Amino acid sequence: MRDQARLLAEVGDLIAVHLAVEERVFYPGIALNAGAGPLATLKDDAQRELKHLAAELLDAEPASPTFETAAALLRDRFSAHARAEERVFSNVRRHLPRTRMRRLAYDMRVLEFQLRTDSRMRDLVLSPTTRTAHA
Repeated sequence: MRDQARLLAEVGDLIAVHLAVEERVFYPGIALNAGAGPLATLKDDAQRELKHLAAELLDAEPASPTFETAAALLRDRFSAHARAEERVFSNVRRHLPRTRMRRLAYDMRVLEFQLRTDSRMRDLVLSPTTRTAHA
């Protein structure tokens, strides 16, 4: 049970880092080169849902029956999120200059490092008690 709780916290941290990097660096970075338009709305909706699901899972007791359901739902939504991102990345690669892509990659790695070395990283993005997002 302790291993499951540890793995759950690690997954929460990884999701928090992923969402923060997208929210703070990637999407603002590509919006500078192209109108965000519908992409921003889709991104915001997906981000909000993933944050809610991750916070809900982190609040759940691993032994409870709702835990497996919440974990499966988060896994499915995150998989769909990853597939959607592949389409976005493919489009971004075609339209952004190589130097801009390198700068975005660098900025994302820097933020990822900062978040991974901060012991409160999960709370920087997810608030498990209120199930709302922090920016």
